[in-house]
Amino acid sequence: MILLDFLGVRVGEQRGAERFACRLVSELSVAAPGEYRVLINRHSAEFFRRVLGREKCMVLPLSGGGRLVRILVQMLVGSALSWMLRPRLYVSTSVFPAVGFACPVAAFVYDLLLYQFPEVYSPMEWRIRNGLLSVSLRRLSAIFTISAASAEDIRNRFGKTGIPAVRIVNCGTDQSVSESENASDEEVLKGLGIVARRFVLSVLGGNEYKNQRGLAAAAEELLRRAAGIEVVVVGDAWQVFESIPCPPNLRVMGVVSDRVLAALYRCARALVYPTFFEGFGLPVIEAQAAGVPVVCSDLKVLREVGGGGALFVDPHSPQSIADGIQAVSEDDALRRHLIQRGLSNAERFTWCRTVEAFLAACEATVKNGTGSDRVQRH
Repeated sequence: MILLDFLGVRVGEQRGAERFACRLVSELSVAAPGEYRVLINRHSAEFFRRVLGREKCMVLPLSGGGRLVRILVQMLVGSALSWMLRPRLYVSTSVFPAVGFACPVAAFVYDLLLYQFPEVYSPMEWRIRNGLLSVSLRRLSAIFTISAASAEDIRNRFGKTGIPAVRIVNCGTDQSVSESENASDEEVLKGLGIVARRFVLSVLGGNEYKNQRGLAAAAEELLRRAAGIEVVVVGDAWQVFESIPCPPNLRVMGVVSDRVLAALYRCARALVYPTFFEGFGLPVIEAQAAGVPVVCSDLKVLREVGGGGALFVDPHSPQSIADGIQAVSEDDALRRHLIQRGLSNAERFTWCRTVEAFLAACEATVKNGTGSDRVQRH
């Protein structure tokens, strides 16, 4: 039995880490129903009980938002449960100092945003997170991450101190998102006030490294060119857009339901993803699976994830972003090429394969539970 620590997962937040964790455990409930139990907070209890059944869920009276309290609970309660339940492996979706456990412990490190964009964090939060990573990684039996680029970042930064093996568990996407629901999609667009399908979609989070300013400038450039292209943005990026000038062809909608998001993917002329940093870039493969051409930042991780099904642009140049948007909107041959390559590329990233990779990573960690496969750089 594997004990999954999801105490830091707050269901309902549309951050990539939450979406990944919720979908992973949902797929595990089908692929390996007898393999695990889940430790969860009270905020997320309803979702996990509905998906997994009450017998699989151990609910603790935490909200999931208080990091320091959660770390103490993980160290004390997690350790006690490892002795009581004797799982083969304890897997956490967040890092903590794993002291006194009766089994190997693995934890997810999704990316190293902490060091790429330290300004995202307050000075105190940065020090806490940095100290936590530095102390915790050396105590783990394995580190799980979501892309080869993130794995390389982790090894390069922490490998000199002798960290455990870093194992890759990619994100997945639903191939069914490409299935047309024309009548339903039209109703969704009408409800949103979108009367024509000449729009591009951007799915962005709320931190400024997602490059909301660059996207707004690119939309303004498209307006100057009279390209007739509307840019529709969903996600909690609205928090940044509210503080900057936005041209009239940029529509910021905030967080939307999964049904609305799927309809927007299917109807968009393209996905534009101008971020400065990613651990994986889930919207890229979601768009590809929906048969939508992708315009995204020329980053190592997005080249890894997007494969040949994306047009790469310079995120520091609004003109480059606008050029990419206009190209995929107006060049039908380019659109067909990107759609075909994107659909093929998205087949590499299914949730079924995510579960297979996760279970394989767990088995490898159990096999090397003493840390004998630790990475040491000299």
